[in-house]
Amino acid sequence: MARILILATLSALLATVPVEPLGAEQGPAPTPDQTGGESPPSTAPAPPPSASPAPTFPDSSRDAEQIAKLSASIAEDAKRLDALKAELDGVKEEVARANAEFTEVEQKRRSLAEELERLREEQQPTEERQDMLDGLDKTLALAAERRELAATSLKTVTEQIATLETKLRQSDLALKKLLGEGPPAAP
Repeated sequence: MARILILATLSALLATVPVEPLGAEQGPAPTPDQTGGESPPSTAPAPPPSASPAPTFPDSSRDAEQIAKLSASIAEDAKRLDALKAELDGVKEEVARANAEFTEVEQKRRSLAEELERLREEQQPTEERQDMLDGLDKTLALAAERRELAATSLKTVTEQIATLETKLRQSDLALKKLLGEGPPAAP
Protein backbone atom coordinates (compact mmCIF):
# COMPACT_ATOMS: atom_id res chain seq x y z
CA MET A 1 0.00 0.00 0.00
CA ALA A 2 2.88 2.34 0.82
CA ARG A 3 4.38 1.62 -2.59
CA ILE A 4 1.19 2.76 -4.26
CA LEU A 5 1.12 6.00 -2.29
CA ILE A 6 4.77 6.69 -3.09
CA LEU A 7 4.21 6.04 -6.78
CA ALA A 8 1.15 8.26 -6.79
CA THR A 9 3.09 11.06 -5.12
CA LEU A 10 6.00 10.75 -7.54
CA SER A 11 3.65 10.63 -10.51
CA ALA A 12 1.86 13.74 -9.32
CA LEU A 13 5.20 15.48 -8.83
CA LEU A 14 6.37 14.54 -12.33
CA ALA A 15 3.15 15.92 -13.72
CA THR A 16 3.69 19.33 -12.11
CA VAL A 17 7.47 19.81 -12.52
CA PRO A 18 8.70 20.51 -16.05
CA VAL A 19 11.33 18.06 -17.20
CA GLU A 20 14.27 19.38 -19.24
CA PRO A 21 17.23 17.38 -20.49
CA LEU A 22 20.32 17.65 -18.38
CA GLY A 23 22.65 20.45 -19.50
CA ALA A 24 20.10 21.96 -21.91
CA GLU A 25 20.33 25.39 -20.26
CA GLN A 26 24.07 25.65 -20.80
CA GLY A 27 24.50 24.12 -24.21
CA PRO A 28 27.53 21.99 -25.14
CA ALA A 29 30.90 23.09 -23.83
CA PRO A 30 33.35 24.11 -26.58
CA THR A 31 36.30 21.80 -27.02
CA PRO A 32 39.86 23.14 -26.87
CA ASP A 33 40.18 22.56 -30.64
CA GLN A 34 37.25 24.90 -31.33
CA THR A 35 38.66 27.75 -29.23
CA GLY A 36 42.30 27.47 -30.23
CA GLY A 37 43.48 25.59 -27.18
CA GLU A 38 41.87 27.78 -24.56
CA SER A 39 38.31 28.05 -23.43
CA PRO A 40 37.50 31.76 -23.19
CA PRO A 41 34.02 32.63 -22.01
CA SER A 42 31.68 33.04 -24.92
CA THR A 43 29.01 35.74 -25.07
CA ALA A 44 27.21 34.24 -28.07
CA PRO A 45 24.41 31.80 -27.29
CA ALA A 46 25.38 28.20 -27.67
CA PRO A 47 23.71 26.28 -30.47
CA PRO A 48 21.10 23.78 -29.34
CA PRO A 49 22.42 20.29 -28.79
CA SER A 50 22.09 18.07 -31.81
CA ALA A 51 21.91 14.93 -29.74
CA SER A 52 18.67 13.08 -29.28
CA PRO A 53 15.76 15.29 -28.24
CA ALA A 54 14.42 15.24 -24.71
CA PRO A 55 12.20 12.30 -23.97
CA THR A 56 8.56 13.18 -24.31
CA PHE A 57 6.01 11.98 -21.86
CA PRO A 58 2.69 11.93 -23.70
CA ASP A 59 -0.21 12.54 -21.40
CA SER A 60 2.06 12.22 -18.37
CA SER A 61 0.00 14.67 -16.37
CA ARG A 62 -3.19 12.82 -17.29
CA ASP A 63 -1.58 9.49 -16.38
CA ALA A 64 -0.27 10.89 -13.12
CA GLU A 65 -3.72 12.20 -12.30
CA GLN A 66 -5.26 8.82 -13.10
CA ILE A 67 -2.65 7.07 -10.97
CA ALA A 68 -3.29 9.41 -8.06
CA LYS A 69 -7.08 8.99 -8.31
CA LEU A 70 -6.81 5.23 -8.70
CA SER A 71 -4.42 4.97 -5.76
CA ALA A 72 -6.77 7.01 -3.59
CA SER A 73 -9.71 4.88 -4.70
CA ILE A 74 -7.80 1.68 -3.91
CA ALA A 75 -6.87 2.97 -0.46
CA GLU A 76 -10.49 3.97 0.25
CA ASP A 77 -11.83 0.65 -1.03
CA ALA A 78 -9.30 -1.28 1.05
CA LYS A 79 -10.44 0.62 4.16
CA ARG A 80 -14.08 -0.11 3.34
CA LEU A 81 -13.24 -3.79 2.77
CA ASP A 82 -11.57 -4.01 6.18
CA ALA A 83 -14.63 -2.38 7.77
CA LEU A 84 -16.97 -4.80 5.98
CA LYS A 85 -14.91 -7.81 7.10
CA ALA A 86 -15.08 -6.57 10.69
CA GLU A 87 -18.83 -6.02 10.27
CA LEU A 88 -19.18 -9.53 8.85
CA ASP A 89 -18.06 -11.04 12.15
CA GLY A 90 -20.76 -9.11 14.01
CA VAL A 91 -23.41 -10.10 11.46
CA LYS A 92 -22.44 -13.77 11.76
CA GLU A 93 -22.79 -13.52 15.54
CA GLU A 94 -26.21 -11.91 15.12
CA VAL A 95 -27.31 -14.74 12.81
CA ALA A 96 -26.18 -17.28 15.41
CA ARG A 97 -28.02 -15.45 18.21
CA ALA A 98 -31.18 -15.11 16.10
CA ASN A 99 -31.09 -18.82 15.20
CA ALA A 100 -30.55 -19.80 18.83
CA GLU A 101 -33.41 -17.59 20.01
CA PHE A 102 -35.73 -18.98 17.33
CA THR A 103 -34.85 -22.56 18.26
CA GLU A 104 -35.36 -21.88 21.98
CA VAL A 105 -38.76 -20.22 21.48
CA GLU A 106 -39.81 -22.97 19.06
CA GLN A 107 -38.92 -25.67 21.61
CA LYS A 108 -40.81 -23.83 24.38
CA ARG A 109 -43.83 -23.48 22.11
CA ARG A 110 -43.71 -27.16 21.15
CA SER A 111 -43.53 -28.33 24.76
CA LEU A 112 -46.32 -25.91 25.78
CA ALA A 113 -48.50 -27.14 22.90
CA GLU A 114 -47.93 -30.75 24.03
CA GLU A 115 -48.79 -29.82 27.61
CA LEU A 116 -51.92 -28.00 26.43
CA GLU A 117 -53.00 -31.07 24.42
CA ARG A 118 -52.46 -33.29 27.46
CA LEU A 119 -54.54 -30.94 29.65
CA ARG A 120 -57.35 -30.99 27.08
CA GLU A 121 -57.31 -34.80 27.01
CA GLU A 122 -57.58 -34.80 30.82
CA GLN A 123 -60.34 -32.16 30.60
CA GLN A 124 -58.50 -29.76 32.87
CA PRO A 125 -58.59 -25.96 32.56
CA THR A 126 -56.44 -24.81 29.61
CA GLU A 127 -57.18 -21.10 29.39
CA GLU A 128 -53.95 -19.99 31.10
CA ARG A 129 -51.82 -22.33 28.98
CA GLN A 130 -53.61 -21.20 25.81
CA ASP A 131 -52.80 -17.55 26.61
CA MET A 132 -49.16 -18.53 27.14
CA LEU A 133 -49.18 -20.41 23.82
CA ASP A 134 -50.66 -17.38 22.02
CA GLY A 135 -47.90 -15.21 23.50
CA LEU A 136 -45.25 -17.69 22.38
CA ASP A 137 -46.75 -17.72 18.87
CA LYS A 138 -46.18 -13.95 18.69
CA THR A 139 -42.68 -14.30 20.11
CA LEU A 140 -41.93 -17.08 17.63
CA ALA A 141 -43.10 -14.90 14.72
CA LEU A 142 -40.83 -12.09 15.90
CA ALA A 143 -37.89 -14.51 16.33
CA ALA A 144 -38.49 -15.84 12.80
CA GLU A 145 -38.51 -12.28 11.43
CA ARG A 146 -35.30 -11.45 13.31
CA ARG A 147 -33.69 -14.60 11.93
CA GLU A 148 -34.77 -13.66 8.40
CA LEU A 149 -33.39 -10.12 8.76
CA ALA A 150 -30.09 -11.42 10.12
CA ALA A 151 -29.77 -13.86 7.21
CA THR A 152 -30.53 -11.06 4.73
CA SER A 153 -27.95 -8.84 6.38
CA LEU A 154 -25.36 -11.62 6.19
CA LYS A 155 -26.09 -12.14 2.51
CA THR A 156 -25.84 -8.39 1.81
CA VAL A 157 -22.51 -7.93 3.61
CA THR A 158 -21.06 -11.05 1.95
CA GLU A 159 -22.09 -9.77 -1.50
CA GLN A 160 -20.62 -6.33 -0.75
CA ILE A 161 -17.32 -7.93 0.24
CA ALA A 162 -17.22 -10.02 -2.94
CA THR A 163 -18.03 -6.99 -5.09
CA LEU A 164 -15.42 -4.84 -3.38
CA GLU A 165 -12.75 -7.54 -3.69
CA THR A 166 -13.49 -7.78 -7.43
CA LYS A 167 -13.30 -4.00 -7.77
CA LEU A 168 -9.99 -3.92 -5.90
CA ARG A 169 -8.51 -6.58 -8.19
CA GLN A 170 -9.62 -4.65 -11.27
CA SER A 171 -8.32 -1.36 -9.87
CA ASP A 172 -4.99 -2.97 -9.00
CA LEU A 173 -4.65 -4.33 -12.53
CA ALA A 174 -5.49 -0.91 -13.98
CA LEU A 175 -2.91 0.74 -11.72
CA LYS A 176 -0.25 -1.78 -12.71
CA LYS A 177 -1.05 -1.12 -16.36
CA LEU A 178 -0.69 2.64 -15.86
CA LEU A 179 2.61 2.09 -14.05
CA GLY A 180 3.83 -0.28 -16.76
CA GLU A 181 3.92 -3.27 -14.45
CA GLY A 182 1.11 -5.19 -16.10
CA PRO A 183 1.37 -8.86 -17.02
CA PRO A 184 3.14 -9.57 -20.31
CA ALA A 185 0.91 -9.72 -23.36
CA ALA A 186 -0.01 -13.18 -24.58
CA PRO A 187 1.51 -14.11 -27.96
